[in-house]
Amino acid sequence: MLKIFNHAVTFWFSTFTTSVPLPSDPTYIPSRDVSLVVPTVDTEDTFPASLRTWASSNVKEIIIVTVPDELERVQALVAQADITPTIPLRVLTCPRASKRGQMARGIREATGRIIALSDDDISWTRTTLVHLLAPFEDASVGGVGGRQKAALPRSGKTWNVWEVAGAKRLWQRTRLETANNAIDGGCMVLSGRTVLYRAEIIKDEGFLYAFTRDYWLGRYLLDSGDDTFITRWVQANGWKIRFQSCAEADVITSCKDTSAYNKQCIRWHRNSLRTSIRTVVYIPHILRLVACQLSPIQISDIYH
Repeated sequence: MLKIFNHAVTFWFSTFTTSVPLPSDPTYIPSRDVSLVVPTVDTEDTFPASLRTWASSNVKEIIIVTVPDELERVQALVAQADITPTIPLRVLTCPRASKRGQMARGIREATGRIIALSDDDISWTRTTLVHLLAPFEDASVGGVGGRQKAALPRSGKTWNVWEVAGAKRLWQRTRLETANNAIDGGCMVLSGRTVLYRAEIIKDEGFLYAFTRDYWLGRYLLDSGDDTFITRWVQANGWKIRFQSCAEADVITSCKDTSAYNKQCIRWHRNSLRTSIRTVVYIPHILRLVACQLSPIQISDIYH
């Protein structure tokens, strides 16, 4: 019965939660206020297509951070995108491949009041950015995420079992996080596929120091789990977070089409376990969600 109740409540809040509407006179304008930071290594050939979708949103600037050995390849992919020259775009490097280190480099260089962080294989729709900006009209909101949606298969191709599993997981996670945010105002993680934060939060040197020197059990330097770290930091420092649950805020991602999906899930679940423990410690009100089994940190989600 408890499980049925859990699913019913999750369905209700994820289905009937309304998103923040677009303001008639927005405080934040993409071309004036939004810097996009994209860390990348082993950059795929689809990168130019993603880059064109970001550029079509007329962001203030795009900052791509890679490693020296891959600089020429990334620059060539950028050239293939052939985006409008009116959008400043820089390709920077870090000495070694480290997602958190690369993100920190880009964040320090960003000049916008809002910083968008995105994975290198993500696409936006033409409405994604403006709808993700809308919740920042509330001065207490520090971070905003949108719905995660699997990209449709290419023409003449159908999803295989791995892609179906990936698409289903995206749908389930979006439902859970939308419901949790509606119920309690918080969540375990704003997905790093694409997320927006106020620059004053993540450009703070205290944040950047902790972000790049995050140790598990005081011994193991963490590089994965960047999105869970930032989400926890924002909430622990008194900022609100918001999900935009409308289709106009969709973030489009590809799903792995091989058994490599299993390894990806293991990594996600390991991060979830660490995050669950830390979030309950640093953000005590999350315990209300845990007790009701309405949060994605429930045991069945961590281990299955």
